[in-house]
Amino acid sequence: MLMPFRKKNRMKNDMEHVLILKKDLQRESRRIPSEVQDLEHIKERLEEISEKISRLHERMDSIDGKKPAPPIQEGVKKTRLKKVIEDGLREHGKLTAYDLGQMLSLSRTRCSEYLKEMERAGIVKGKTVSRKRYYEIRQ
Repeated sequence: MLMPFRKKNRMKNDMEHVLILKKDLQRESRRIPSEVQDLEHIKERLEEISEKISRLHERMDSIDGKKPAPPIQEGVKKTRLKKVIEDGLREHGKLTAYDLGQMLSLSRTRCSEYLKEMERAGIVKGKTVSRKRYYEIRQ
């Protein structure tokens, strides 16, 4: 008497397993194209990273003196601020980064950054007196 019930129950369980397997296969088949897209995305990212690494190698070589560094283009705002800093130094003579920052409503750190760039370019020269660094136009 229990045989037909067990057989029916076993068939039902087998059918449920088949349906689960079918759903898993469908899910996997949908996931394969996304994996291909993921691989394409990974390939693009690797190319971007390799380009960045090659640029870094070029910059490191230029630092070591093997090649000249490519010129870095400045923005319009930065160029204008450097010109204003230069004019302020011409007018007042020696100034600190703090003084220039107060005059231009910039932070001392930003002024120091611009002044260091201008010093590397040979536009201004800096001189340290006690703990303050004074900048003036190079003659």
